[in-house]
Amino acid sequence: MHCASIKMYIMSKLTIAGFFARNNGLAITISILFFVFFAQYGLSYLFHHPDEIHYTNAVTTMLESGDYMTPTYSDGSFRFIKPIITYWSILISYLIFGISEFSSKLPSLLSASAFLYFIFWQVKILYPKSKIAILAMLIVATNPLYIQCSSRNLPDIWLCIFLTMVGFASLRLLMNKGKTSRSTAMFYIGASMAVAAKGLPGVAYALAGIVFMLLNPVNRIKIRPLLSPFWIIVALFIASFWYVTMYLKHGDMALIAFVDDQVNVRVGNTLFEYFKGIGLSLLFLFAYFLPWIFQTKSVFKLKIKSHPSTDVLFILLWIGLTLFFCMVVSPVYDRYILPAIPMAALLLSRLIDEHKSEKGVKRTASVIKITFGISILISLFAMWLFSAGVLVYIILLVMVIFNILIIYKCPIYIQSSLQFVSLFAIMLLSLSLYIFPHQGNQIAEYLKKEDITVVGVYRNAKVAAKLRVNTHGVIKINELDSIESGKIIIREREYDKLAQQPAIADTISYSWKGFPLKEMITNRVNGNLQDLKKEYSDKYYLINRK
Repeated sequence: MHCASIKMYIMSKLTIAGFFARNNGLAITISILFFVFFAQYGLSYLFHHPDEIHYTNAVTTMLESGDYMTPTYSDGSFRFIKPIITYWSILISYLIFGISEFSSKLPSLLSASAFLYFIFWQVKILYPKSKIAILAMLIVATNPLYIQCSSRNLPDIWLCIFLTMVGFASLRLLMNKGKTSRSTAMFYIGASMAVAAKGLPGVAYALAGIVFMLLNPVNRIKIRPLLSPFWIIVALFIASFWYVTMYLKHGDMALIAFVDDQVNVRVGNTLFEYFKGIGLSLLFLFAYFLPWIFQTKSVFKLKIKSHPSTDVLFILLWIGLTLFFCMVVSPVYDRYILPAIPMAALLLSRLIDEHKSEKGVKRTASVIKITFGISILISLFAMWLFSAGVLVYIILLVMVIFNILIIYKCPIYIQSSLQFVSLFAIMLLSLSLYIFPHQGNQIAEYLKKEDITVVGVYRNAKVAAKLRVNTHGVIKINELDSIESGKIIIREREYDKLAQQPAIADTISYSWKGFPLKEMITNRVNGNLQDLKKEYSDKYYLINRK
């Protein structure tokens, strides 16, 4: 009888229900599914940001020159305005997996996925008796800004990860949670890596954390845990290594360019810009936490004035510091609030846990379920319209099965969050079918087929950067500001502006320029959707100037 009971217990733990019942198993699953759900959008350049071309261009040049320390623009001029971490992350991926779209996005996406589990782990240490660890992780995983930045090879996601390490280490020291030596190590490593990823923000957040820990009015700590000579030396080495190397190699021009970008170019000059910055950043912060913010009765229920809490005060300081930077920077972009997202998610998870709005939770869950069902139908229609492959149907099936599991196995407030991120993923799935294959895919395939080894791109740095990645670095891509001799890729609207138009050798790329739905359906039924795409498309030509 005893053995039978043990066997039943073990089998229950091996079932899907038993796995999901344990928060650790759910946390691992969410991290994996985050990667699976959003890996596809890196391939379609759905979240592509114009600044990404600077990093992929620089890394392909590093591979060609063998100089892994000095970033450059596509024309060969030095690019000192951003530190080295982002370049190195892409470089390592290229060295292991080769040059491709996926290997360009892999470092940031893989790190963002693993970081979700890190958030769960740290919140579990801070609040071991609470159930908010999985909730805080889910709030970050369902945040649209975090999702976007995870698929971009930009410094933003790295800054968020390393600064959040500083934030969690500060909270651990303040709340006396976990081993002090590990918290100190995490603080200094996070701060130094943040400096190596984005520069001065890493210094600012680390100093703010130290000042708060030593001087806050509620629960000050002694300075001794922070006085670790070993970790201070390690942090100074990591933080200064690239900057010192660039100074020794290229002189003060490297530091001048970096400081000019970090301070002079970024800081606003007028009162209007300051008000605009704080207004937009508050709007972004509110919008990116939907629908979570409706699941708590009030965002002021923690009674900060009457019962101050050290962790809440620190989190508010962290969010306030982020908003301050957004206020003084001009122009302000939504990604600038990313460092506040994990800490704000921790605060919001506490609010939901302590002051949950049952009506808000149920209404949110109902709306998301209805919207999710509609999005499934839209996605199936898009998959039929654009003749999606088997892999796309498999991805959609995984999402549906995942949602069925969470409906039956998770609390209602967690159901709505997971369904929200699934809804977001499915909507993006439909959109990616519309834009894929993009110009880089189509043109690269043509160049390989025609065995073209050198080609110029006329006044389109974005397409040139895509081609360097899509051709895996084996085709020489030159950026041109004038029509020269040789084979040249030119966009249709640029070609129409030319006073003397060379003969078009071939049309090598078609991308949808509009969405003529009625004509799309008619042509899809008749089997000639590609003919319609050629009519409603943004074209790229190949000309051969002799």
